[in-house]
Amino acid sequence: MIHNAQEFLEGYGWESDITGKLLGNVTDASMGLEKAPGHLNLGQLAWHIACAPAMMMRQTEFDLPDHGWAPPAELTAARIQQTYASDTAAIKMQVAKKTPEDLARVFHVFGMMDWNVNQMLGALIMHEVHHRGQLSVLMRQAGLTVPSIYGPNAEETAEMMKNMQQG
Repeated sequence: MIHNAQEFLEGYGWESDITGKLLGNVTDASMGLEKAPGHLNLGQLAWHIACAPAMMMRQTEFDLPDHGWAPPAELTAARIQQTYASDTAAIKMQVAKKTPEDLARVFHVFGMMDWNVNQMLGALIMHEVHHRGQLSVLMRQAGLTVPSIYGPNAEETAEMMKNMQQG
């Protein structure tokens, strides 16, 4: 759980940088890859990751764009990356201005539960990490490089092992 603005900014700064790198490796050619019929394809999942921060934080009266639920007809990797970058920057700027009282304010979110802003900020991070894991698997299946997340990626690990064996 998030306890104050600084805690969120430090943690989400790290997490959003990782997500930005991951989304930066999505290509237009890879976006149609499906994990299973009836599930989001790679592009749809990447769009969800890009748009969810604004959607979630609007529940607590943050001033952010409404991208809607459905991806735009002309969805591109560049649009996903730009949307995520601009929305997360706006969230960080708005959080930096919040007082402890602002962060403790309770809202009825998603029509089903009462959360304060701190709870929503914590949920935002967890939601993003959850879907980032799904996206990284789809990206590997699409032949894309997945950047390091919490440690070296497969390519970096292979290089480290090679260097260790060579002495």
